[in-house]
Amino acid sequence: MVPILLLFAAPVLAQSPESIRPAGSMRLLSVVHHPRALSRAHDVDLQGNLAFVAGKGGSVAVIDVADPARPKLLSYLSDPSVLDDGEAVMPVGTTLFVGARDFLSVDVTNPREPHILERVRDRRRFDKINDMVRVGRFVLTANKSGSVAVFDTADPGSPRLCDVLDTRMHGGLGAPHGPAVSGAHLVVVNTGREEPVHIRLYRAWDPAGNLLPASEWKQEGYAPSPDDLRRDWVLQGANRIASWGRFAAVGAFVPDRVGLFELPGDGRLTRSGTCPFATSTPRE
Repeated sequence: MVPILLLFAAPVLAQSPESIRPAGSMRLLSVVHHPRALSRAHDVDLQGNLAFVAGKGGSVAVIDVADPARPKLLSYLSDPSVLDDGEAVMPVGTTLFVGARDFLSVDVTNPREPHILERVRDRRRFDKINDMVRVGRFVLTANKSGSVAVFDTADPGSPRLCDVLDTRMHGGLGAPHGPAVSGAHLVVVNTGREEPVHIRLYRAWDPAGNLLPASEWKQEGYAPSPDDLRRDWVLQGANRIASWGRFAAVGAFVPDRVGLFELPGDGRLTRSGTCPFATSTPRE
């Protein structure tokens, strides 16, 4: 696998749908290549003009993208013994949270000189963080080992593991890959190809907006439903989820498609439809 970061120019929704360019208008602007800084690059997140990249080969990179056509690698950390299987990054002010086999806090006050502040490790309870979501002082991680972990980041430089839900025992999720939040619910996608539940809804917050102990999370909606199966609305390999308001989109790779859901807030998970994801460009 070639360690690179690709930057594209894409249409942005401005005033109306008419402002969106036709399909195929996305174009490649630049490529960043570095064998150690971008070792098996897996996730990228932006904060201002900085792009933070996690690499599964044990790296974290900081890239200046103020000029997308001429990105500059500012710095990187490379240590497979500490950052092994780095798959998620989350910049919060001068701190960068990194999800790898452990949960790490990195000081990026000076983006040219990042350094690790804290490493939270408990492989028995969580391992192989694939994605994260932040709500207030808490960061919730989806862990491919079969759990959702909750970290208290009130002190970003010294995060604390405060709770873990075994999703294999509670929800039938053997390989959680992505969390999202909608109202009082935590939505978790599961990439297990042979498992019947691909998405699970947990009521994790009380009516006052307080995060409940994981032992009190209530399992509610899930997918696929029997009707989904009849309509071939299957999302095996569900890997990423993004939510906004009452809606969520789930990316899956078996087959390549995006599932759209409505989350009305009453515990239901209603499939709105699916959209295939093109893997090639038709020849003219």
